[in-house]
Amino acid sequence: MAGKPKTIELDVNGVRYEIDDDDPSGRDVRAAAGLNPASSFVLIHVRDRGSTSVGLDDKLDLKAGKVEIFRAFESDRIFTFTLDERAFEWGADPKLAPLAYERRTLLLELRVVGPVDLPRQKPCIG
Repeated sequence: MAGKPKTIELDVNGVRYEIDDDDPSGRDVRAAAGLNPASSFVLIHVRDRGSTSVGLDDKLDLKAGKVEIFRAFESDRIFTFTLDERAFEWGADPKLAPLAYERRTLLLELRVVGPVDLPRQKPCIG
């Protein structure tokens, strides 16, 4: 017989929340933090050795007794990069960009110098 789910502590953008589900979906974490509508936010799970984006229906295996760190960005973009052979994913809001990584703080910054000419794509008509 399965026991009662343990209370998991979440830190989303520096604010603490609790959720009574040890395998919540990305949608559940967004709801616990009041991020509505959930589809308007990119959710990043910050781990000891990198960070990964969490989709709305992705299930998370979280551990009680440990505060799970997340960053949320009101965006539809995810930026990926590699540092010291470790993969990171991040959102777009520069105010939330400092990321603690092995006693170092990374400041992720996107700078656009001069005009940017993006290729035009044909609209999808279905």
